[in-house]
Amino acid sequence: MRLSATLTAGLLATSGLLATSAPRALAADEPAPPFDQVANCVSFGRAIEPVANGVSPGQRLVGQTQLWELSRGAGVTVAIIDTGVTPGPAFQGRLVAGGDLVEPGSPSPGLADCDGHGTLVAGLIGGAPDTTSGFAGVAPDVRLLSIRHNSMAFAPKGTRTPGVGGVASLAQAIDLAVSQRADIINISSAYCGPALTANDARLTAAIERAVAADVLVVVAAGNLGSSQTCTTQNTPGRAPVTGAIPATIPAALTVGAVDALGQPAEFSLAGPWVDLAAPGAKIISTNPHPTQSGQVGTIVGTQGDVEIQGTSFAAPYVTGVAALVRSRFPHLDARHVMARLMETADHPAGAGEQSIFVGHGIVNARRALTAVLSSEAGLTGSPGSPGSSGATEAAGSAPTRAAALPAGDVAAPSGGGEAFALVGSGLLLAVLVAAVLARSMRRRAALARAGSTDNVVASG
Repeated sequence: MRLSATLTAGLLATSGLLATSAPRALAADEPAPPFDQVANCVSFGRAIEPVANGVSPGQRLVGQTQLWELSRGAGVTVAIIDTGVTPGPAFQGRLVAGGDLVEPGSPSPGLADCDGHGTLVAGLIGGAPDTTSGFAGVAPDVRLLSIRHNSMAFAPKGTRTPGVGGVASLAQAIDLAVSQRADIINISSAYCGPALTANDARLTAAIERAVAADVLVVVAAGNLGSSQTCTTQNTPGRAPVTGAIPATIPAALTVGAVDALGQPAEFSLAGPWVDLAAPGAKIISTNPHPTQSGQVGTIVGTQGDVEIQGTSFAAPYVTGVAALVRSRFPHLDARHVMARLMETADHPAGAGEQSIFVGHGIVNARRALTAVLSSEAGLTGSPGSPGSSGATEAAGSAPTRAAALPAGDVAAPSGGGEAFALVGSGLLLAVLVAAVLARSMRRRAALARAGSTDNVVASG
């Protein structure tokens, strides 16, 4: 059985077992603390035996361990706005209490993860290398700032309906991360609704403030089936039907998921707002059970052990790569980093093309750290500029998507599936509704301010 990690909390403990979170859609009002705990925490349930081999298809695709001579993320602070992060040896003193909107009076705000979801996310971003299993987070030297924003183990006071944390408190959490000098914010949550109504002015303004303060905001695209309003997939060449925030907010870097074969994951919500894709299936990450170390590839679900998957876990791969880039090129601002990640991705239909499934393509960590980009010409410290160091790669030599698939026993994707799923943006752009076109214009303007060239096509 597979578990599509939902985007509001992902995993929760109830009666000692983990399950997908309850459906959550956009809401005008949001309950405020204090909240009541109505479900057991991860620590109450049966612990999963750690895996012997911690090298997942996603880790092989990103290939971070081969790039650490260039960057390990040192000097970069990543804020994880999620269900909290449980301290442990995987984070080696780099985990910092950033805030708690679920239990504001917590003595260690953000360092209690009742659900387990945030710990899995943190492990992918910055988990320490494990020489026994081979597992490694993408950027093992980053500083991790944990802000607990949501949980499916809590309910509004006086109710038994699990699930706290909405768009208003998410905006508050973003401002909190910015005030604590985060360089990157990872948000592995989304709120679904009809495409043209999936928006919130407070959340949009918070993300725009973050980017204006030079903070890159990376968000998950959303999972089909995570709520009753998130069941219809969008179709290439047609106006979007389903939307999700913060995924559709122009200032955010939105990440969809691919499966272990490099194909768009069936659970990943597509849309013209998707900027990049990263591994989101067959996930292996830091064990969220507080009494065990190592990593897990499954979680205890209501009907047994289930695989971990979802766009919740694709976003942290991109966040980790962004941390490597920000550490290696500290002169690049948030918009330049966003442009670099999109321009160096493994494009599905050629340089500058995009699809509603994977955006500009699958993140390519090596090219993100080495490519010489014309859009950065004249920026001191960029690859190819006077005084820069390290190996460089010409931007025009982008490898094919198949060339970046995981090595080992993972089969290559079939050509037929790629032709069907990965579609260029020309036909789509001709029929998009005005709201989506407006988003594209705002993203183009943002990239233009970053000095990007025409071969970085704005989402839309």
